[in-house]
Amino acid sequence: MKQTEKVIPLEQIITSSSNIDEAFSEMKQYRDWSASTLNSYSLDERAFTQFCMDIGVEPIISNAKLHIVLKWIKAQKKEQLSIATIRRRIASLSSIFEFYKNIGVVQSNPFKAIQLPVEAEGHHSPIMDFDQLKQVYHHLQELKKEGTDIEVTVKTMLFTGLRNEALTKLTVKDVLLDRELICYDAGIINRKHKVQFFPIPPVLFSLIQRHIHENHLTPEDSLLYGIQGQPLQNKQLNRITNKICQGLGWSGEERVTPHGFRATIATLLDERGNLGHDAIKFLLGHSEKENLKFYLRRDQRKINQLRRELTQIEKELESSLAEGNELIGVQNAKTIDEEGIEQTLSVSEDVLIKLLGTHPKLAIELIQKGYSKFEQNDFSST
Repeated sequence: MKQTEKVIPLEQIITSSSNIDEAFSEMKQYRDWSASTLNSYSLDERAFTQFCMDIGVEPIISNAKLHIVLKWIKAQKKEQLSIATIRRRIASLSSIFEFYKNIGVVQSNPFKAIQLPVEAEGHHSPIMDFDQLKQVYHHLQELKKEGTDIEVTVKTMLFTGLRNEALTKLTVKDVLLDRELICYDAGIINRKHKVQFFPIPPVLFSLIQRHIHENHLTPEDSLLYGIQGQPLQNKQLNRITNKICQGLGWSGEERVTPHGFRATIATLLDERGNLGHDAIKFLLGHSEKENLKFYLRRDQRKINQLRRELTQIEKELESSLAEGNELIGVQNAKTIDEEGIEQTLSVSEDVLIKLLGTHPKLAIELIQKGYSKFEQNDFSST
């Protein structure tokens, strides 16, 4: 009897660390394409692969993130490629990644996500990565110490993804306190009543509650405030982001705009891979409204999904603040006298214990230098 050849499943041949060119080659045998279609797909795939190599990114499947795809689009626009060509290329790569998404090799299709309204035509605000968002969080605290409290405004801008005009129109009554939602009614557009619902992550929700209470705001008052502590007006969001960029030393192409916050939250949600594009579109787009309770009930699944993911993002960002405070506590334990001789002050045991978990090398260094009453031998096994 002739021995049957063992067939290896494609998902075992191609993984998230496979080269995109290799993935395309393996996929071809499952598609009944004409020669011209095959050639077109091949050219488009090579264009993206070459772009990745040009910017120093290894052209493997897992590196095809949404922010890389957006950079590719921007580069093609600079090359003055036609919109039709760019769209064709995006469609080709989207087809390849959708194929591997369907068999479980990847969790999301970054090329399909380009359909999301994250970047207006001609708008090139940079998208922040997570480390940059942490910097923004820390800088908001520094600004607050200086007397400029824009924390609620900036965090609402991030977690809702709302555009400038919508943010300036938000009022206190748009906060549904019993549901921990912001409800933005955009009014009559093309004869359809539109409304958006935004789940508020817990820390931001507490900030909003305190902001309303401490400023004695009424339901009709503006929810968000600008740099001068006055209700948010048109163009003031640009002043806010300019102040943040100035404080963080971001200039030129690094300067982020209010629209950059919108693009950032869409990119983060997509790259984390825990949400479908329908949920991200729900955050950035609109839901038709006839009866508020009906649509809240209809869209509750998406709201719950977004709430979980936004809460996790917020938790990670807030944790970075706590970690930063630990390091500040250590830095405050060191002073330099007028002659430049380093002197030491005591560091609390709690700080040292936390540092052993987060920054063990620094903790051991401090212990060795006598920054704590602990003996070095107490940590010999760490």
